[in-house]
Amino acid sequence: MNAGRLPGSVFFNYMMFAAVDFPCRLLTIVVFAYMGRKYGNAMYIGCAGMLMLMCIPFLLNTDIELGATGLSVIGKGLVASAFVGLYSFTAELAPTSVRNVALSFGSACARIGGMAAPVMCGLVFRRCFFGFFGLLAGFLVFCLPETRGVTLPDSMVEADKLGGKQSQLTVSSHKEEETSICEKYRL
Repeated sequence: MNAGRLPGSVFFNYMMFAAVDFPCRLLTIVVFAYMGRKYGNAMYIGCAGMLMLMCIPFLLNTDIELGATGLSVIGKGLVASAFVGLYSFTAELAPTSVRNVALSFGSACARIGGMAAPVMCGLVFRRCFFGFFGLLAGFLVFCLPETRGVTLPDSMVEADKLGGKQSQLTVSSHKEEETSICEKYRL
């Protein structure tokens, strides 16, 4: 989704990439309110990967190159929405004691991916590469628990039970389990 290498005017492409960003981020709020974080992120990431793969035939045929630009603009909006969603989803999954570390680690990994992306642009099959991993990431989101309507975990025990059948914890059982885990690992 390199706006400078897409067919058409570079200025128009950059304008479209910037114009799609804000409405998609607003749409993310609505999608997460109704679909939840898990399904919303899976939809955004999976659709962005699928659109990346769908751009390949448009770029091979010079008569319909503008289709690749349109799909790339939509894909860019989906990626922006997924980034916002994953940023908040990471904060909701981590317990309070390690939330800042988890968020920092996730942000650092995203920045490393952003630095590695221009290097990958030299690959012949870069759209296949990014599209495949986008689809893979979309499916892997289903391994995470849903956090919509669930209180944020305060401890590692609560985070471990997040999304499980025992997500409704009582204070007494929480303290007993945390003590037994600490004794088990000698913390």
